[in-house]
Amino acid sequence: MKLISVEIVKIEVPEIIQYGVQDAVILDCDYAYGNNTSGLVVKWFFRNKARPVYQWIVSQKPQDMGILRGRVDLAYRASSDPLKMYRALRIVKPNTDISGDYTCVVSTFMDEDSRTKQMIVFDRWAEKIRRNRNDSSWKPTKNTKICSLHFEDEVKYITKGGLCRLRKGAVPTKDLPVFSTEEKSDDLSQEQNQPQPEASGCEMDKNVNLSASMTPLSSELDSIFDSPKKASLRRQLRKKILLQRKHSRKIKTLKQKNRSLKKRNATLKNILVELRKKRYINNDISNILSENVFAADLYSSLAKKNM
Repeated sequence: MKLISVEIVKIEVPEIIQYGVQDAVILDCDYAYGNNTSGLVVKWFFRNKARPVYQWIVSQKPQDMGILRGRVDLAYRASSDPLKMYRALRIVKPNTDISGDYTCVVSTFMDEDSRTKQMIVFDRWAEKIRRNRNDSSWKPTKNTKICSLHFEDEVKYITKGGLCRLRKGAVPTKDLPVFSTEEKSDDLSQEQNQPQPEASGCEMDKNVNLSASMTPLSSELDSIFDSPKKASLRRQLRKKILLQRKHSRKIKTLKQKNRSLKKRNATLKNILVELRKKRYINNDISNILSENVFAADLYSSLAKKNM
């Protein structure tokens, strides 16, 4: 069957890149087209936003918008084909605030096709985490966060609304893995000019660039600096603690039921004593009912109805 419109063949987006290493990054969206290319438009969307961050209408100049305004090399050509020439994004000096999902949409008046891939830009803190975990394959995600406990009190402040925020230029330095003095000093001096990591549990100042790279998932907050083996042991320990709490709650519930039954038993015994005093029952029946709580409860109910 012959293609009459457009179809995306492949989308090439780097999965993960390190901040400050590359001068530019290319996101390419190759597609095939048929006979009918009227109204051919290529659009790129960032993080599923309603408005594109890049748009190229064939026969017109490409445009960068939104978060990528002024950051795309609009002269870059991915192909000599006039219908594919400006299909790709060449983002200059990528930093951590452009981490996220990128969606390429190619459309004509007749058809439309789209593909999405994620790109994460991380800073040197991720390298520290890898070394400390002894896990070179560990990768930050777009949901990763750094706990606010790793920031000094001097770089945090409270807003009038009671929110905890970080000052611009804040760098996490507390309770981090121990490195040599030379390495730590060198790392901090280079990271002062990098976008700052987001602090879990402490909202960032509006002027601070968020780092989507450095954030551990909430379940990792206490083990991001652990090796894979330690992280596994920590998860097993967490499960055992949860199981112990579950058993403790069950034991507490059973103890409450036991106390309630003891009180009820004492009440029924008092009722038997009263019935014996009033000679509604003799001693033999009283002894039998004292040994059978259920029978005593039933007998008590019947006795109240007859009284």
